[in-house]
Amino acid sequence: MVPEKFVGLQVKDLNLKKDFNLELIAVARAENTTNILGFSVSRHNNDVADNIEYMIARDDELVCYGKDSDFRSLWSFIG
Repeated sequence: MVPEKFVGLQVKDLNLKKDFNLELIAVARAENTTNILGFSVSRHNNDVADNIEYMIARDDELVCYGKDSDFRSLWSFIG
């Protein structure tokens, strides 16, 4: 899950590179579907972060890279 502060923002509004020196690689969103046997399965769709209009949802996962110290700065911010 993404931090509550990020829910409802578009990728362009996150400013992870500018504010925290973190590079957003992808946004993964799980979708529950039913397979041909009738079982409920969870499938992840990965949307590349280049889609700056993409709206962040509560259950999304942000895939980022950067220095450990920069991640700590982000964690302090979202506290």
